[in-house]
Amino acid sequence: MIIGLLLGCRSAPFLPVHSSEVEHAAIVVPDDFATVQQAINNASSGDVIYVKTGTYYENVLVNKSISLIGENVNTTVIDGSGLGTVIEISAGKVAIMNLTVKNSGASIQDSAIELSNVENCSISGNVLIDDGYNGIMLYQSVRNTVIANVVEETGLNGIILYGSDNDTVSENTVQNASFYGIVLQNSSGCNVKDNIVTSNYEGIALVNSNGNSVSHNTVTGSVSRGIRLDDPSDYNNFTENIVTNNDGYGFWMWYSSHNLFYHNLCNNTNNILVLSSPEHGYNSTNTWDNGYPAGGNYWSDYKGQDVYSGPYQNETGSDGIGDTPYVIDKYNVDRYPLMIPVVIEYPSTATLLLSLVFMTFLIATWKKKNPKSITTKPQMSNFAYLQFSQTPSRRNKSLQRKT
Repeated sequence: MIIGLLLGCRSAPFLPVHSSEVEHAAIVVPDDFATVQQAINNASSGDVIYVKTGTYYENVLVNKSISLIGENVNTTVIDGSGLGTVIEISAGKVAIMNLTVKNSGASIQDSAIELSNVENCSISGNVLIDDGYNGIMLYQSVRNTVIANVVEETGLNGIILYGSDNDTVSENTVQNASFYGIVLQNSSGCNVKDNIVTSNYEGIALVNSNGNSVSHNTVTGSVSRGIRLDDPSDYNNFTENIVTNNDGYGFWMWYSSHNLFYHNLCNNTNNILVLSSPEHGYNSTNTWDNGYPAGGNYWSDYKGQDVYSGPYQNETGSDGIGDTPYVIDKYNVDRYPLMIPVVIEYPSTATLLLSLVFMTFLIATWKKKNPKSITTKPQMSNFAYLQFSQTPSRRNKSLQRKT
């Protein structure tokens, strides 16, 4: 039964493991401390704070390298009461898991979870809902992982990386954001993969962001654009994304070049618009295939046929590639449009099983070391979905809405 459940879930990394040479405490809220913030204030780096089912009305500052784990993602809630950022992280090597985080404030700096000038943190398996501005925000933060979260009903952006490099945003579901589902602004070297981004104003956007990878995402139901490049955004790779049923454009770009697109599925009201600025001597010039025989992209409005084959499409016999190019404009041409979409393979779920085994071991260890701290048996089935300084002054981060 458990195996059947696991096979229907996505993969997950291991939880952070601290050195076995140091003894770390397990702190339970509300048994040991009434509030999450009190528990953090009394914790040391490397400690694990386990939050039991309940609703905690507070704004939390995590300024130590700790793990904060909810008992049940559906019933362990941190509620910001519409004020400020709900969980602000200002230390590296922090893990936030298995919590519902909701009701942040509606100012430009407010988020359900914010990482500020930190590295090597993990935000996984959480639900972020009904937040006034951003769901998850990474601000000038590097080498962090945002994985397997559900982000719904945000006042502006679902997940935003601002001035953040080499981060991974993976296997999240982001829906009903008032503007961007996922946006990278002034960010590079990031990996955005295996996300479901649906029913947002715009799906995935790169704004003045270079050298990123966007792959295996499903982007659908956007009011405006599915995938957007702007300001400029250069040298990014877009592969095996499903971009469908977006009302404005599937792909939209302005002033962006040297990007590579292949094996994407594009089926939208309008599949693509590329804008240049010839009056300033600049044309958006990108590569839309990976050569032959790898091919390019599937375009629902491609009108060509497949009779011939070969790199020049002049050899006898079909090869699944259109005989004539898909021309976007004179600077942007898919030389090898696909006749049928590429079958996209999603990650293996083997690591999820290993994560569950590890979580079971971790909880058993807590109970052995702290028999009086945990008075009720944790609901282990809930963990099947787990994956794995100083207070910064508030600032205006100048995140401008772009139209």
